[in-house]
Amino acid sequence: MRNILFSKYHGCGNDFILVRGRDVDAGDICVRLARAVCDRHVGVGADGLIVVREDPLEMEIYNSDGSRAPMCGNGIRCFAQYCRDEGIVPQERTEYSVRTLAGDMRVRVLCEAPFSVEINMGRPDFNPAKLGIVGQGAREDFLRQAVTVDGRTVEVSSVFVGTVHTVVWLGAGGSPGAEDLLAEDAAIRESCEALRFGEKLSELPLFSGKTNVNMAKIIDEDTVELVTWERGAGLTAACGTGASAVAVIGALEGRLNRSVEVLLPYGALNIRIADSGEVFMAGPSVRIATGTYDFQSLL
Repeated sequence: MRNILFSKYHGCGNDFILVRGRDVDAGDICVRLARAVCDRHVGVGADGLIVVREDPLEMEIYNSDGSRAPMCGNGIRCFAQYCRDEGIVPQERTEYSVRTLAGDMRVRVLCEAPFSVEINMGRPDFNPAKLGIVGQGAREDFLRQAVTVDGRTVEVSSVFVGTVHTVVWLGAGGSPGAEDLLAEDAAIRESCEALRFGEKLSELPLFSGKTNVNMAKIIDEDTVELVTWERGAGLTAACGTGASAVAVIGALEGRLNRSVEVLLPYGALNIRIADSGEVFMAGPSVRIATGTYDFQSLL
């Protein structure tokens, strides 16, 4: 019988199972392991599986449905803490790079207890090819585009920040067409209609590989509330790349300042956009548990 050691972490409620790459072969086994271990009824339960590869240091992340994700903002903070806890990265090394499918991400440790890091997310990309949008001509960006979902036409904006994200503004002064998706003073997670809209928008054929959908409510120019429907995982408690996308779109549309606090059900992230155009995300990570998972049936 083959067992594997795992640790479970969360970043603002977005939870992950982490394992060392030396214990997991690359390929189809990771897809099957992600589906099994992330199952909240017959597995450990998580939004995703992170495989920590070494030499070079790389974050390999899978959604709970087994699909591969290019990057994850909350996940990479958990990755950084796991690497510190396991001695993969020595404590005195406070800055280093992590390879991902979205490129190299720069990690800077801000605090050991409670653990928090800042991630250089790179520059946002509006290229249709990066967004998975095909057959839409030569447009350079997809800001304030009208899309129709189940007969409802809503203005949305899309950007690639580590992965593909689409932003919908809810509440007073929100996206045209989405005015009635959220009752006044209601929390986004309480709006079944908003969540159904996010799920449907995620699967819109416009996006060949689906899109993550961020439903955001502006509190003031420095603060925004966010809920994300993630492709491959569904509704999650937090999304770091989504928070970054909301900050970028909010600044471009003149809704938010270039440094904002993103409020999530289990914490908050701080996002700032540097003069260089690079996006920096700062936030916590928490280790929940460690254990041994029996995955003999997957071999």
